[in-house]
Amino acid sequence: MTPVRTALAALVVVAFGLAIAGAGMGGPPAGDPAPKTAAVTVAKQAIARNATAAEGAKEFESEGCDACHAIAATGAKGKLGPRLDTDSDPVRETAGNVTDPRTDIAEGYEAKLMPTDYASRMSAEEIRAVATFIHTVSAAGGGSGGKKDGDGG
Repeated sequence: MTPVRTALAALVVVAFGLAIAGAGMGGPPAGDPAPKTAAVTVAKQAIARNATAAEGAKEFESEGCDACHAIAATGAKGKLGPRLDTDSDPVRETAGNVTDPRTDIAEGYEAKLMPTDYASRMSAEEIRAVATFIHTVSAAGGGSGGKKDGDGG
Protein backbone atom coordinates (compact mmCIF):
# COMPACT_ATOMS: atom_id res chain seq x y z
CA MET A 1 0.00 0.00 0.00
CA THR A 2 1.37 3.42 -0.90
CA PRO A 3 1.86 6.03 1.84
CA VAL A 4 -1.00 8.11 0.40
CA ARG A 5 -3.38 5.15 0.44
CA THR A 6 -2.29 4.23 3.97
CA ALA A 7 -2.93 7.79 5.16
CA LEU A 8 -6.30 7.86 3.41
CA ALA A 9 -7.29 4.52 4.95
CA ALA A 10 -6.27 5.78 8.41
CA LEU A 11 -8.31 8.96 7.88
CA VAL A 12 -11.38 6.92 6.91
CA VAL A 13 -11.00 4.70 10.00
CA VAL A 14 -10.69 7.77 12.26
CA ALA A 15 -13.71 9.45 10.62
CA PHE A 16 -15.86 6.35 11.10
CA GLY A 17 -14.69 6.03 14.69
CA LEU A 18 -15.62 9.63 15.41
CA ALA A 19 -19.00 9.21 13.71
CA ILE A 20 -19.78 6.12 15.76
CA ALA A 21 -18.74 7.94 18.94
CA GLY A 22 -20.83 10.92 17.95
CA ALA A 23 -17.91 13.33 17.78
CA GLY A 24 -18.21 16.01 15.17
CA MET A 25 -21.83 15.06 14.56
CA GLY A 26 -23.35 17.42 17.03
CA GLY A 27 -24.74 16.34 20.33
CA PRO A 28 -27.72 17.15 22.41
CA PRO A 29 -28.40 20.87 22.55
CA ALA A 30 -27.66 22.42 25.93
CA GLY A 31 -31.39 22.62 26.71
CA ASP A 32 -31.92 18.85 26.43
CA PRO A 33 -31.41 17.70 30.06
CA ALA A 34 -32.09 14.22 31.39
CA PRO A 35 -35.13 13.68 33.60
CA LYS A 36 -34.63 13.72 37.36
CA THR A 37 -34.11 10.46 39.27
CA ALA A 38 -37.70 10.35 40.58
CA ALA A 39 -39.06 10.74 37.05
CA VAL A 40 -36.83 7.91 35.82
CA THR A 41 -38.21 5.65 38.54
CA VAL A 42 -41.77 6.53 37.55
CA ALA A 43 -40.93 5.89 33.89
CA LYS A 44 -39.51 2.43 34.71
CA GLN A 45 -42.70 1.59 36.60
CA ALA A 46 -44.84 2.85 33.72
CA ILE A 47 -42.97 0.62 31.26
CA ALA A 48 -43.42 -2.38 33.56
CA ARG A 49 -47.20 -1.78 33.73
CA ASN A 50 -47.68 -1.35 29.98
CA ALA A 51 -47.04 -4.50 27.88
CA THR A 52 -46.92 -2.54 24.63
CA ALA A 53 -44.39 -0.07 26.07
CA ALA A 54 -42.30 -2.97 27.43
CA GLU A 55 -42.29 -4.59 23.99
CA GLY A 56 -41.42 -1.23 22.47
CA ALA A 57 -38.45 -0.90 24.83
CA LYS A 58 -37.12 -4.25 23.60
CA GLU A 59 -37.68 -3.26 19.97
CA PHE A 60 -36.02 0.13 20.60
CA GLU A 61 -32.88 -1.67 21.75
CA SER A 62 -32.93 -4.43 19.14
CA GLU A 63 -33.23 -1.89 16.31
CA GLY A 64 -30.26 0.05 17.70
CA CYS A 65 -32.24 3.20 18.54
CA ASP A 66 -30.39 3.38 21.86
CA ALA A 67 -27.13 4.01 20.01
CA CYS A 68 -28.38 7.43 18.89
CA HIS A 69 -31.13 8.40 21.35
CA ALA A 70 -31.03 8.77 25.13
CA ILE A 71 -33.72 7.42 27.45
CA ALA A 72 -32.70 7.40 31.10
CA ALA A 73 -35.20 4.72 32.19
CA THR A 74 -33.50 2.12 29.99
CA GLY A 75 -29.94 3.40 30.22
CA ALA A 76 -29.87 4.44 26.55
CA LYS A 77 -27.17 7.11 26.22
CA GLY A 78 -27.12 7.94 22.51
CA LYS A 79 -26.15 11.49 21.59
CA LEU A 80 -26.60 11.74 17.83
CA GLY A 81 -30.36 12.20 18.06
CA PRO A 82 -32.59 13.97 20.55
CA ARG A 83 -33.44 12.63 24.02
CA LEU A 84 -36.70 10.81 23.69
CA ASP A 85 -37.75 10.66 27.35
CA THR A 86 -38.60 14.36 27.20
CA ASP A 87 -40.40 14.14 23.85
CA SER A 88 -43.83 15.71 23.75
CA ASP A 89 -45.18 14.11 20.58
CA PRO A 90 -48.28 11.92 20.67
CA VAL A 91 -47.92 8.22 19.76
CA ARG A 92 -49.23 8.68 16.23
CA GLU A 93 -46.73 11.47 15.48
CA THR A 94 -43.83 9.55 17.01
CA ALA A 95 -44.69 6.53 14.86
CA GLY A 96 -44.67 8.83 11.83
CA ASN A 97 -41.27 10.16 12.85
CA VAL A 98 -39.95 6.59 12.91
CA THR A 99 -41.31 5.70 9.48
CA ASP A 100 -40.54 9.06 7.85
CA PRO A 101 -37.76 10.63 9.92
CA ARG A 102 -36.84 13.34 7.42
CA THR A 103 -40.07 15.34 7.67
CA ASP A 104 -39.61 16.69 11.21
CA ILE A 105 -36.00 17.16 12.32
CA ALA A 106 -35.57 18.22 15.95
CA GLU A 107 -33.95 21.63 16.22
CA GLY A 108 -30.22 21.45 16.77
CA TYR A 109 -29.76 18.01 15.20
CA GLU A 110 -28.32 16.92 11.89
CA ALA A 111 -30.74 16.05 9.12
CA LYS A 112 -30.41 12.72 7.35
CA LEU A 113 -28.80 10.81 10.22
CA MET A 114 -31.75 8.59 11.10
CA PRO A 115 -32.26 5.59 8.82
CA THR A 116 -35.32 5.74 6.60
CA ASP A 117 -35.96 2.01 6.25
CA TYR A 118 -37.74 1.24 9.53
CA ALA A 119 -41.12 0.95 7.78
CA SER A 120 -39.73 -1.80 5.55
CA ARG A 121 -37.94 -3.76 8.28
CA MET A 122 -40.42 -3.36 11.15
CA SER A 123 -44.10 -4.22 11.30
CA ALA A 124 -46.69 -1.55 12.02
CA GLU A 125 -47.20 -3.17 15.44
CA GLU A 126 -43.48 -2.95 16.24
CA ILE A 127 -43.35 0.71 15.20
CA ARG A 128 -46.41 1.48 17.30
CA ALA A 129 -44.85 -0.35 20.27
CA VAL A 130 -41.68 1.78 19.98
CA ALA A 131 -43.80 4.94 19.74
CA THR A 132 -45.87 3.83 22.76
CA PHE A 133 -42.67 3.17 24.70
CA ILE A 134 -41.32 6.65 23.90
CA HIS A 135 -44.65 8.27 24.78
CA THR A 136 -44.84 6.28 28.03
CA VAL A 137 -41.38 7.28 29.26
CA SER A 138 -41.95 10.88 28.27
CA ALA A 139 -45.31 11.10 30.03
CA ALA A 140 -43.94 9.40 33.16
CA GLY A 141 -40.73 11.41 33.07
CA GLY A 142 -42.40 14.77 33.22
CA GLY A 143 -42.32 15.51 29.51
CA SER A 144 -45.52 16.78 28.04
CA GLY A 145 -45.95 13.39 26.36
CA GLY A 146 -48.72 12.73 28.85
CA LYS A 147 -51.12 14.58 26.61
CA LYS A 148 -53.69 12.30 25.04
CA ASP A 149 -53.53 12.06 21.28
CA GLY A 150 -56.87 10.43 20.69
CA ASP A 151 -55.46 7.14 19.47
CA GLY A 152 -55.21 5.26 22.71
CA GLY A 153 -51.56 6.25 23.20
